[in-house]
Amino acid sequence: MIDYFEAENHFYLYSDPSRIGKFLAHAKLYEMTVGVPGHFMEIGIFKGASFCRFRKLGRLLHPDHYRMFLGFDVFGKFPEADYEADRQLLEDMNKISGEDSIDDAELMKILADQGLDQNVELIKGDVRETLPVYAKDHQEMTFACVNIDVDLYEPIRVAMEQIFPMVAPGGIIMLDDYEGFPGAKKAVDDYLRDNHRPERIEKLPFAFSPCHILKQ
Repeated sequence: MIDYFEAENHFYLYSDPSRIGKFLAHAKLYEMTVGVPGHFMEIGIFKGASFCRFRKLGRLLHPDHYRMFLGFDVFGKFPEADYEADRQLLEDMNKISGEDSIDDAELMKILADQGLDQNVELIKGDVRETLPVYAKDHQEMTFACVNIDVDLYEPIRVAMEQIFPMVAPGGIIMLDDYEGFPGAKKAVDDYLRDNHRPERIEKLPFAFSPCHILKQ
């Protein structure tokens, strides 16, 4: 049984200030999308912490507003990196955090136990395969807020190609790994350049991650 009070105390007592900065960045960027039409999507859930964070922000910031919360992840072992520059970073990360994501059923139970499973859909599989299928089958969907956190060039490039066009003007695309993984930066920069997009990469002054794009 988790002692929630003790867990909260440990987080604030021992976490690095950068973790608080990331929480504040998520909250501020999500709040900017409350009045933007569309849903929320996270691509790359890993342990489930940020997805739960955004679901709870939705409950707090617009409790009466309908918004779907979609999550895409392999919900298993993290795929290998094809882009050479990402491989060592991924190996180092796996040593610290482990290779396996949370199980999708476990995440849904955690949300359900808190009454937060409404409007939630988790899509299991390699995002390079699941995102194109989802985008094709849901062309009517619009997104106000998207968090891309899959670290590597190939899945991020697919995410940008498939989901960026579905983001509403004024919507936010968060880029968790833009300054941490060379493949992540290249994937986003390549997409913006190849599609002649006017948007630029922005970052809040108090947080190393995430960077973000404000959709025009």
